[in-house]
Amino acid sequence: YNKDIVLDVYNSNNEIESHTYSHKNLTKINDKSLKNEVNSTNIIYNEITGDNIKFIRPPYGSYNNKVTSLGYPLILWSIDPKDWLYRDSTKVYNNVIKDACDGCIVLLHDIHLETKEAVKKLIPALNNLDYNVVSVEELMKIKKYIPKEGETIRKIK
Repeated sequence: YNKDIVLDVYNSNNEIESHTYSHKNLTKINDKSLKNEVNSTNIIYNEITGDNIKFIRPPYGSYNNKVTSLGYPLILWSIDPKDWLYRDSTKVYNNVIKDACDGCIVLLHDIHLETKEAVKKLIPALNNLDYNVVSVEELMKIKKYIPKEGETIRKIK
């Protein structure tokens, strides 16, 4: 339903990865549903962009051997400021700043206005602390990190 948004983000040099088709807990569904959750997203993404999904962030951070056996590197996080819980831009900002580190992956949800407000302050603050805010794939390039199939990644060293 949002082809224009997907294309805009894709063409703006940002990274798009899969969070699955319908945000189900992947550890609680059968094999067929699991493959549908991942493949449906990849098919639609490919139809829109001509490209393929490279990584998955499983909903709720939930995964098991069935999920890792799909072969995609799983992107999790080393910092969860719990923006989905607090809905407070100052608290989200403080939770990221206090745990910021080289190679950290931060979980944020752009559906919350408070998160967007926190990010407006976070990016300059992190830059002032000599951190560069980049996509996961860009971080991998900087660190010369090559992900493995089915690997679970929380931080890029």
